[in-house]
Amino acid sequence: GTKRALLVGINYDGTERELIGAHKAVWKVHQYLQDAHNFKEVNITTLLDNALTSEEPTRENIVRYLVRLARETKVGDLALVHFVGHGEQHATDPLMLTSSRDIAKCLMVPSDYKTGRLVTEHTVRESFLLAIPSGAYVTFLLDSCHESSANLLDMPYEYFSKADPQGDNSKAAKSSSQSSLVDNGR
Repeated sequence: GTKRALLVGINYDGTERELIGAHKAVWKVHQYLQDAHNFKEVNITTLLDNALTSEEPTRENIVRYLVRLARETKVGDLALVHFVGHGEQHATDPLMLTSSRDIAKCLMVPSDYKTGRLVTEHTVRESFLLAIPSGAYVTFLLDSCHESSANLLDMPYEYFSKADPQGDNSKAAKSSSQSSLVDNGR
């Protein structure tokens, strides 16, 4: 199958959240994918903040490219997403916080985070993961705070589509989409 990737690196230059090295990390993964795994340049989309060579990793652009990646992915293909930047968690209602389910997880803090519109795990699941066809492979690499917290994408390491394309739910587990969630231990 075809190998496609969306690589996002945000340094948040000139803000109170400034990071060093997000772009460098993305370019290293970009090169690694090409050299070690034969990804074609045309199938790698890179979003970097304050870079002349790519689009800004705003919330709108991140979601738009996740949707495009899901739409282009077919059975047997590999879709890889790599994000280097900030992640956050917020209690949905701090007075009622009783479990990890009461946490609204922000998977990715985009470059335009000051607008208050973040990329949540719900957005990623609805616009990307659920749109991936059964039998395709997904790898999500997150290099951000809170990436290892309580099933960030609400998916196990092996994610099964809800139904077989022919509507036979008994076959759903047999025609599964494989996924990997890589945690760097931070």
